[in-house]
Amino acid sequence: MKAVTILDGAMGTLLLRQGFSIGAPFETLCVTDPARITAIHRAYLEAGSEILYTNTLGANRLCLRGTGYGVRQVIAAAADCARAAAGEAGAQIAVSSGPCGLLSHGADRACLAECRALYREVSLAAKDAGAAILVFETMIDEHEMLCALRAAKANVSLPVFVTVTCDEAGNTPCGFRAAPMAEAAEQAGADAFGINCSQGPDRMFAAVKELSERTSLPLVLKLSAGLPDPKTGAYPLTAETYVDAIAPYLDLGVSYLGGCCGTTPDYIKTLTNRYKKQSVKE
Repeated sequence: MKAVTILDGAMGTLLLRQGFSIGAPFETLCVTDPARITAIHRAYLEAGSEILYTNTLGANRLCLRGTGYGVRQVIAAAADCARAAAGEAGAQIAVSSGPCGLLSHGADRACLAECRALYREVSLAAKDAGAAILVFETMIDEHEMLCALRAAKANVSLPVFVTVTCDEAGNTPCGFRAAPMAEAAEQAGADAFGINCSQGPDRMFAAVKELSERTSLPLVLKLSAGLPDPKTGAYPLTAETYVDAIAPYLDLGVSYLGGCCGTTPDYIKTLTNRYKKQSVKE
């Protein structure tokens, strides 16, 4: 039987803890401060991560507009950072890509065409950077998700994972439901599907259970450490409580486990110690 694969944890919230403010996109740090990004990847690798997500959530032409950096430049630099951390350990490099927001003003034909072109550029850049996996994460709009997935499948041969962000009832901020999005993603050729960010594992079981009933794809779980306190920014789930709350999800057949906002290498180390040898339920 196949064992659970351990993913990494958050990048952005770690950078915020290190004193970086939200100004220039964090993705550009792969070019301007690669040693810092590589150190974060290495910390996750040492904690047990078997797949490292690149620091490229917003590495698309819209999000990088005005920065002076190009999509291919940033994705190549980000992959180099992750590869430098992986060394000879054999960890796979997954290029991460998030929503561009292009379809928030409607999904007319011209907008859809532009969206597909944007994700084609990202997909080709990921391939040329030597990625083993392409991940479209934090997706909230089914039209955009399908644009990204179809652009990738038409232009590269990489495995493509898709993860959405939703509330505990399975609803995305754009009004789509995660379970039908999983069905659409499976039909469009996705290789794995799941939920990232959202809330903590103490709140998301019903939404993931519905996914497990609606798709035969391997499931990906990369949740936040709960919702941050609006005053302090602190996340409510510790590494131990986060990992304790993960246990029921193994019965749903989750294949990939990691963390999102608020999680750190300590969370991934605890996750690794508890679940790395766990078999995926068929």
